[in-house]
Amino acid sequence: ALCSNGKLNVFDVTDIKNPTLVKTGQLTGFENEAYSIRVKPNSNDAIVVSNAGDFLFLNLQGLNATNAILPISP
Repeated sequence: ALCSNGKLNVFDVTDIKNPTLVKTGQLTGFENEAYSIRVKPNSNDAIVVSNAGDFLFLNLQGLNATNAILPISP
């Protein structure tokens, strides 16, 4: 998940009814609004696109680890 302010959240959705937040991070030195993210399946590689058309290539392996289970609203 990518927020417009550059915050990144990586979820484990193996159990889709109980997703677990496994990594978090923040894009820094990025002046435009983050618009979209695409993660290569089964990898830590991602591309972020800004509202100005800029591209960032990311390795998600370096994000901070966490272990939060989030409730899902029906």
